[in-house]
Amino acid sequence: MIQDRERPKLQGPLHCCAQRIFIPFTQHILTVGATLILRGAKKSDDRVGVGNGQYMTGVEVQHPLWDWTHDDVFAYLRSEGVELPAHYAIGGRIDSLDCWSCTAHLPYGGAERLAWMKENTPDLFRALLPRLVHVRNAAVAELLEVDGIVRAVLPLEEAQPG
Repeated sequence: MIQDRERPKLQGPLHCCAQRIFIPFTQHILTVGATLILRGAKKSDDRVGVGNGQYMTGVEVQHPLWDWTHDDVFAYLRSEGVELPAHYAIGGRIDSLDCWSCTAHLPYGGAERLAWMKENTPDLFRALLPRLVHVRNAAVAELLEVDGIVRAVLPLEEAQPG
């Protein structure tokens, strides 16, 4: 069994996003006394956070693009001659690279994003590589420990997935 002091620390994506984005953002809007936040989320987005017209810590959140589709947004940007960063076309998936060091969302387009980073931003990729190895090793160790516990208490046929 891995002792807690030796165990690499893993955290869920929401905890990481909260520490790096949501908590500092919320502290700032409260400090400046904001009453309205305008964001660019659309109801068709995979991750929205606070919905259109809802309140976050007493501050109204509006998404002016809420009813737009992905195609609407890009048609508008093309009509205005906006040149998007090259990484917006990663595997057909739009990804800002704002959280370039985040490993939490690797299952969602991560292979394409990492391949693009390796080719186009080798310095960032090299900086991220040790973290990727650390997370992989920690996750595998955790899964192997859980697997051993489950196999110890259940008959082999009940311990099989599915």
